[in-house]
Amino acid sequence: MVLAVREMQKVRKKEAQRNLMHFTDVTADGLVDVEAQELLANLKSQLFSTYADNIILHSVELSKNGIDPTRKVHAQYLDSLCEQFVSQMKAKISRKAVPEAQCRAADSSWLLQEINHHTRLSSAKCSVFCGRESLLGKLSLKLWESTLTTHPPLVVYGPPGMGKTALMCKLQQEMRSLLGPRAVVVVRLLGTSYYSSDVDLMLWSICLQICRAFGLPQPSLQTSNSFEELVRFLNCTLSHVSERGESLLLVLDSLDQLSLSNSAHKLRWLPREIPPNVHVVVSARDTGLPLSYLRGMLEDPGRFFEVDRLSCDQGRDIIDAYLRSAGRCLVPEQSNAVLWSFQTTGSPLFLKVTLDMAKQWASYADISDVHIGNTAEEALSLFLQSLEMKHGRQLVTSALGFIVSSR
Repeated sequence: MVLAVREMQKVRKKEAQRNLMHFTDVTADGLVDVEAQELLANLKSQLFSTYADNIILHSVELSKNGIDPTRKVHAQYLDSLCEQFVSQMKAKISRKAVPEAQCRAADSSWLLQEINHHTRLSSAKCSVFCGRESLLGKLSLKLWESTLTTHPPLVVYGPPGMGKTALMCKLQQEMRSLLGPRAVVVVRLLGTSYYSSDVDLMLWSICLQICRAFGLPQPSLQTSNSFEELVRFLNCTLSHVSERGESLLLVLDSLDQLSLSNSAHKLRWLPREIPPNVHVVVSARDTGLPLSYLRGMLEDPGRFFEVDRLSCDQGRDIIDAYLRSAGRCLVPEQSNAVLWSFQTTGSPLFLKVTLDMAKQWASYADISDVHIGNTAEEALSLFLQSLEMKHGRQLVTSALGFIVSSR
């Protein structure tokens, strides 16, 4: 945390005092708000005592219009503030970056948080799973058939919004029972957390989880600092698991969401040959580098499974299952309107967003007054507009901005 505090210098001239009123809380009759000043003083006192080492403090005399960069004293103030802020931020980034590997090695709480994050998110993604049972069965059978042989990874691909993530999450649930109680399942919904967005951090967390689960030697600090060593370590670890006769399933969803560091989308880190008893399943968009490199890596077209559009009947089943899970229902006219719009996309994402809005509809609402998009993008836009109407544009835009920035 870096906190910049500007104190206004006390002035005596009445004209200057009137100017300061633009920057001071005042009451309705134009007097200084004593209560507000006391609260401000208490807040500053708490900040100074708690964050003394992170505060940039400046005392400056304001002009009539506040800060005037043409005034020498104000220009110096702005330059000093910027230099101090940049200096402190660089120092904080350096302190975070340099010992990060050492901190990860010494503290395992981050790994538990990472595992819990993906486990909870995975459960939520497939809480209402419907319409992909046939494809799920084919994937499960393919994995089971390759249990005793060396085999390539399995690839799930399709356009955005077609339900690849839900399918991957449901697959790992199904395979837990098929592989047995001693099997270890490692799931990463890539791009949804700090440690699943960068390929180095992702490999490090996966290796550490597998080693701890099977009681294998953990990667050293030197290994964690080298991309090539991490890739080599992962391949060796998978071989060790196989040689011991243990079962392991590694699920990596949305390869496209990895950052571009170390050419992650070229997939040099992904094992080409998976040993017996070990399974690796990945998913990617139907366009883009990851799928292109996967097609170049894997010669067997039987290792690729496409997630395409849902049919109208599948859409109807999803609507019924989703609303039943939510404890809601739609009148036939409303349900038919949702289903009619769904047919243009066949997208589960479109259906989910639309149903999230439909849950708020009253049974007596005239369908002509209900707005339903024709694409997933339009549905998301309408959903955000409804949030803005309910909570205000400023709150929604700021909240979403913070969420995007946190990634």
